[in-house]
Amino acid sequence: MSSRNLRATLRGSQYRKELVKGWLAVVQYTRARNIDAEKEWKRHPLRGEKTLEGFVQHLYECDPISNYLLAKHGLLAAQTFCPRLKGKLSSAWEAFESWGQERPGRLRLALPLPCLVAMIIMARVNALSSDGESAYLWWACSVLLETGFFALLRPGELLGLSRDKVLLPGGVTSLGGKFALCAVENPKNRRQLGKTQFAVVRSEVTTIWLGWLCSGLAPKAKLWPSSQHKFRSMVKTLAGQVGLKSWRVLPSCLRPGGTTFYFTGGIEPNRLLFWGRWSSEKSLRHYIQESISAQLMVQLPENNKTQLLTVLEHGAILLKPLSRPWWKISSRKDTNLADILARVETCAPASHQDNSAWQKLYPLP
Repeated sequence: MSSRNLRATLRGSQYRKELVKGWLAVVQYTRARNIDAEKEWKRHPLRGEKTLEGFVQHLYECDPISNYLLAKHGLLAAQTFCPRLKGKLSSAWEAFESWGQERPGRLRLALPLPCLVAMIIMARVNALSSDGESAYLWWACSVLLETGFFALLRPGELLGLSRDKVLLPGGVTSLGGKFALCAVENPKNRRQLGKTQFAVVRSEVTTIWLGWLCSGLAPKAKLWPSSQHKFRSMVKTLAGQVGLKSWRVLPSCLRPGGTTFYFTGGIEPNRLLFWGRWSSEKSLRHYIQESISAQLMVQLPENNKTQLLTVLEHGAILLKPLSRPWWKISSRKDTNLADILARVETCAPASHQDNSAWQKLYPLP
């Protein structure tokens, strides 16, 4: 059995890489000033505070845009590699905080449910118009979009799902609920809430689609067999197809979108805290404020609204679960597909009455 350095491998590999990069920047700065950081700070930790404050100031003056995260990781690295500095870098952190106050805020977009549904419809239109692997990817994209939204999953958690990490209702090992459960391995907040967590897909129709996608897959098979870049690219394509190109829709919009949907529908923050696996109520409240603010700030031109409503009106049939498995549909060429696609793209604007049929499929839990 191979051993590992427990302390060195406490955090994720990507985070460790950023720490090393930050530490190299600190070492380069101190050596240019004839300071042996490790030796001096171990004996006199208070000397590190002034030096690191100068380090932050130096990076700010060199490039206030590109060096921001480097400064942050430099301070974190100094505390990691010289533990006696922890709690003694108040002036350095205050300089960093001052730097952050002048950076423009970037709110995370909360994808509204109607926009999500329109993208799901277009993903299935694309699947029906494709063959083989491409068709499967579009089917998988459509199901994972709604899974991420209703289960409040982060992009990495969503794309990391494998067949054996999904527990469907009705089986021998089912826990008796009506929603699917997803096991999440190594989540972002694993230090606070555990290395393995679970998320509930709080939508019955999404649970059925998830079971449909899982059918025929080997236990260890990933639901998304391609790259994160591919999924992100397909999401951007779908956003453009339904008139949301200007919104910069990304997979990271699903979690805030679902959170906003639940909160504005009357779900209390203390329940959302558990549903979304936030480690503190403070971080959840900040998340909700950002998400709703971002949703209020986006505007959609009238012609784009028409495009989106048309998709919702004429594509609602593609939201109902299919009786045939995906592998019997993906390679099939249907003569009606061209008609479906033409109606979605060119039909007259939908009325408010016609446009509301899809809403019955996605009630609040």
